[in-house]
Amino acid sequence: MKKSDNSNGDRSLKRKNIIRGYKIFSEILNDSKIIQTGLVKAYIHSKEKEPLNKKIFSPLDTQNVKVGFIIAKKSVSKSFFRNRLKRLLRESCRLYKIDTEVKGKIIYVVYTLTQNGYNYFKEFPLTKMSFLGNEMKILNSKIELYITEKYS
Repeated sequence: MKKSDNSNGDRSLKRKNIIRGYKIFSEILNDSKIIQTGLVKAYIHSKEKEPLNKKIFSPLDTQNVKVGFIIAKKSVSKSFFRNRLKRLLRESCRLYKIDTEVKGKIIYVVYTLTQNGYNYFKEFPLTKMSFLGNEMKILNSKIELYITEKYS
């Protein structure tokens, strides 16, 4: 069966581009730059890329932006609402992906909601993704501007 030509293929959020593990999350949250809009906040941290073997980087590893998502248990106590918010964040992040390339560095971006975002979600718990879509578009453009100014 042939794969159809899909425009979303380059916008996919692959598993290797998602941050995993307590250690890296705590490192990012302790030492990072914070950029936010009205509802969404992002923590940005950079780290040197580690070579595979004595100054040799893998040519297959072209993606250098990794993303993570945090929803506070204190703010959203029900797990299905937390998971729903993470799904909404992940999908809007996938649609408005950061396309900035930085040589020799990995950029970590952790998305979460601001206090206004938590309050909005408590008021309207069954909102659709559009409540995050425009915010994520604005936030990612700010992040791309910050990355190009700092690392170019």
